[in-house]
Amino acid sequence: MTLEPEGILTGIRGGLSRENISARFRAIRKTLGGIPRATVLHYSILTLTLGLAAIIRLLPLRWGAYISEFDPYFNFNDMRQITSGGWQSWYAYTDFKAWFPFGRPPVTTSYPGTSFTGTLIYMFLQAIGINVSLYDAAVYAPVILGVFGVLVIYFFARDIWGNSAGLLAALLSAFSSSLISRTDLGFFRNEAVGIPTMVMTFLFFIRAVDANLAEGHHHLQHTFQHEPNLHGLRLGKLPIRRGGAGTLHPSTGGFEEILSTPHALVWDYDGVVPIHRN
Repeated sequence: MTLEPEGILTGIRGGLSRENISARFRAIRKTLGGIPRATVLHYSILTLTLGLAAIIRLLPLRWGAYISEFDPYFNFNDMRQITSGGWQSWYAYTDFKAWFPFGRPPVTTSYPGTSFTGTLIYMFLQAIGINVSLYDAAVYAPVILGVFGVLVIYFFARDIWGNSAGLLAALLSAFSSSLISRTDLGFFRNEAVGIPTMVMTFLFFIRAVDANLAEGHHHLQHTFQHEPNLHGLRLGKLPIRRGGAGTLHPSTGGFEEILSTPHALVWDYDGVVPIHRN
């Protein structure tokens, strides 16, 4: 059955009638009215904080959208090689435009995670219809990752100390000069990827070992079942993104060793409690 153009227009007019529009607005108002004001205020502050974090990191646009410093150009050239020759080509090629006369083999001089992440951001933007060049993807990738890092820090602090602490941590990280200098426009270096990944490693690790945290988030209990896998995935991928990952393995690995002993001492909210395992 085909609809005549007049029938389609009649249906559109009926859907845009004053009564239908009013009914839909009343339904939306009723749905939003069921959300507590504290929740609306909380997520409004978080959204504003993330927006401010992005604006601050975009301030170098006053001088134009350019790659800054020298190492980001290494990562950008690696992105060009990956997009033209495939993911495996990164491990085999030598960039003769970097170090004369022998060239620079990225497999022994760079971390693949930075270039791979930048390429994934470029491919994602292309997939959703945002037509950006590979150069622009490398320029704006630190800003995207910087805002993402602020969000990860929010979740990390919220899981430990509560919602207010999460908002405060997000606000401080959004305006932190040390973080801004490593995640601002054009500074496409390892820190932009390594910092949020490192915090995510601690976040998933805490969720994996803290039973009280899982019990306090009943709506996330199914997700918490996968936290050990996420922690292991992040801990395994972090070394390919940043050299500072070496500091994480002794800390988390040592704690995991303590937990695996037959008589482990685990920190409880009331103090140190011995956990006896069979």
